[in-house]
Amino acid sequence: MDNLHCVLLQTDIAWRNPQANRSRYTQAFRQLPEMCDLLVLPEMCMTGFDTGSSDLAEEMGGESCTFFREQAERHHTAIAAGLAIREHERTYNRFLWTFPDGRQQHYDKRHLFRMGCEPELYTAGSATPVIRHKGWNILPQTCYDLRFPNGCRNRCQNGTFLYDLLVVAANWPAARKEAMQTLAKARAIENQAYVLLVNRTGTDGNGIHYSGGSLIIDFKGEVLAELPENGEGFITATLSLESLCDFREKFPVWMDWDDEIPAQ
Repeated sequence: MDNLHCVLLQTDIAWRNPQANRSRYTQAFRQLPEMCDLLVLPEMCMTGFDTGSSDLAEEMGGESCTFFREQAERHHTAIAAGLAIREHERTYNRFLWTFPDGRQQHYDKRHLFRMGCEPELYTAGSATPVIRHKGWNILPQTCYDLRFPNGCRNRCQNGTFLYDLLVVAANWPAARKEAMQTLAKARAIENQAYVLLVNRTGTDGNGIHYSGGSLIIDFKGEVLAELPENGEGFITATLSLESLCDFREKFPVWMDWDDEIPAQ
């Protein structure tokens, strides 16, 4: 079974400045580890978590989408990153997945952060795709989604799991970092899956501070890699699908998962 070499980029984000952020990422990507199958960037990585205006939302095929295609091909890795996208006269908080061959899939954030006025500007997504990459089933989620376990409930049918890896791109404020990390560990344990959680650092244009807290978590809820608080840079880990399958077989919690939540 294939291993998956994962890299998370924890970084500051230039406020409402896609050009500066593309330049930042171009420089950072030159330092990528040699083994990299998947590179993950934070939510709204081109603008910061901007819910005041949609004027910087890009079309699919715009500069940032093209940038990720070029970088994925250049570095021979899949790149997953969040950005604001305008499509069919609506704006989405989109988690874009770009394969090394240029193909792209996406997930539109379903749970919009009402405390930050996100529903006033963005349209919630209606579906959550499972992405297939190098023999892995991968479920994308964005920030606030992490608080809603039903949205990322794993399933097993005829011995096949809905997903093996949950990938979460976030702009999660420092004041609630403890909750973020606790929720990420819970999602790993309850779904018997790995979790990649990447968060930003720095202070945004609204004066909100972010301290990172990015984690790579295994299926037991154990942290495989993390960066120091407020640190910038890459964290890496090699995930083993064989180890995951062995654990699921030896400790088959999944056999007792509820098909649906009973009404009270």
